Amino acid sequence: MFVRKPLLLLINLLIFHNALSQAGIDDLFQQLKKERFLPKQEEIATQIYDSLEHMLKKIPADEVLSLIEPTSSDHLRLTTFTPEETTQARAVSILVLTHKNYFKEVYFSEWTSPEGTAVYAEEYYPTMQWTGEDGLLKSKKLYERKEETAPGSDYTFHSYKGTKSDFYEIHKLPSKNNELYLLSGINPSDRMPALLSFFVVEIKDDELSLDYPAFEGISPLLQCTIYDRSSPDAYFKYFEYDREKQLVKLRNLKKEETVTVNKDVYRSSYKVLNHNKEVEITLKFADSGFYKVD
Repeated sequence: MFVRKPLLLLINLLIFHNALSQAGIDDLFQQLKKERFLPKQEEIATQIYDSLEHMLKKIPADEVLSLIEPTSSDHLRLTTFTPEETTQARAVSILVLTHKNYFKEVYFSEWTSPEGTAVYAEEYYPTMQWTGEDGLLKSKKLYERKEETAPGSDYTFHSYKGTKSDFYEIHKLPSKNNELYLLSGINPSDRMPALLSFFVVEIKDDELSLDYPAFEGISPLLQCTIYDRSSPDAYFKYFEYDREKQLVKLRNLKKEETVTVNKDVYRSSYKVLNHNKEVEITLKFADSGFYKVD
């Protein structure tokens, strides 16, 4: 029997609304809102993060937002890339789960909270959603941390993929042979500088790869530290992406600020792009990746 698409979507929404109630995700959001102890916050956020990734495999990201109680909506941020109708590109979305880190109160020299209350740094958990060639939704977390053990030893260490950033822009890159997307994000804090993140992901055979070596042929991730606590959005003065010319531009850099590309998944080795303490750094995309322009 043929069932129209809107009816199928409604059925899916009803099914997942019941699943949400049974899983208690709204209760988890309320716990997250009240919790002040960071390890417990991370534990609750990880449970929500897992649930959101699963949900995004079934229903569109904007519909996921509609299933969450309005009182919890401040914990979610949605960014979507919508291609022009004349292109064959697919739409992709990023849903970011966020919560305040009550161990990191933020002090800005030129700005105070409009409510006169304390301001805290935030933690981010991004997930990407895209549509496969078969029309089915797919999703994947944009941050992975894996614990490993050294051979013949009890020593443990971590390997990483992606980054826990608040992604707010998605740009499809004009590559001839690869389906690449540039994600722009930030991770502001008080005890360490704000971290600007440019992250390139690849969709290949309908799967999302976090390993594409987009920057300097080494890593999918370019990061820049910014020491500026004048206001919550001060970091916007330091970078931009020129979509027409495919240029990542970092400007007004101070001597203590560093532009780096990771050399390995353990985040233990970096290539520094501003060794000479340049005030400006520009990287240009050339079909397969971004490279520094001298």
